[in-house]
Amino acid sequence: MVLTNQSTLHKQSVKGIKNKPILNKINFQGMGIDKVRRVLNEIPDKLRQCNILQYNEIIHSACHLLMDNYIKKWELSNEENVFYTLSGYAFSDYARWQRYKRGTEEKIKQTENDIQKAEEAGKDMSQQKTQLNEAKKLIAESEYNKTNEILKQIKINDKEG
Repeated sequence: MVLTNQSTLHKQSVKGIKNKPILNKINFQGMGIDKVRRVLNEIPDKLRQCNILQYNEIIHSACHLLMDNYIKKWELSNEENVFYTLSGYAFSDYARWQRYKRGTEEKIKQTENDIQKAEEAGKDMSQQKTQLNEAKKLIAESEYNKTNEILKQIKINDKEG
């Protein structure tokens, strides 16, 4: 259920939702294959609502292809269906977080390079360097959201960092 996680996490993060309501669709006691299929069929609509369908169509198609190929000989129990659904959800969440962290680290490096270039051009970048040092301190403490907030405030050549 990597797709479920991608669409809902995007939408929930934009709206500031913290409790991940997509999990309400999962019966933690177990889900039969019909319920899994219903949840899978809801995914394209959720992806469309988040304007990210085009990025996930191939994954969704592959998921349907796998389901179609194995549906007649499905051997997973209802509990195993939930386990693997949640495993995909957790993996997707982990991968998304890793991308976010890498992106933040890349923004730090890019901002550092931009400040250096501006200094070489003779500009006073002392305020921006102070902000960058604060962002570096926060990233060292794994405060990625706060780091990104500070990076957005850094202006170099009348553009945001």
